[in-house]
Amino acid sequence: MTWATPDWYGLLLLAGAAYRCWLLLAVDDISAPARARLGERVSGWLDCPWCAGAWLSAGWWIAYQLSPRWCLFVAVPFAVSLLVGWAARL
Repeated sequence: MTWATPDWYGLLLLAGAAYRCWLLLAVDDISAPARARLGERVSGWLDCPWCAGAWLSAGWWIAYQLSPRWCLFVAVPFAVSLLVGWAARL
């Protein structure tokens, strides 16, 4: 198997998508009820950007290895929504 290596744009998309997924799971209000049901042990793990971020990044990386074009296609909306959120805070 040959490993796919993203260019700088693909790497930014993957990083932005992983970060946005972490925000959705650990920070955003929409996932608060699910975090409350999961309990302190799981939500404490999700709150850590280093812990959850490593696993989410690994998931995006594996998806990229399986299908680079499809993975980046899916990553774009997550990365764009991250930029929209940042712009709204300004």
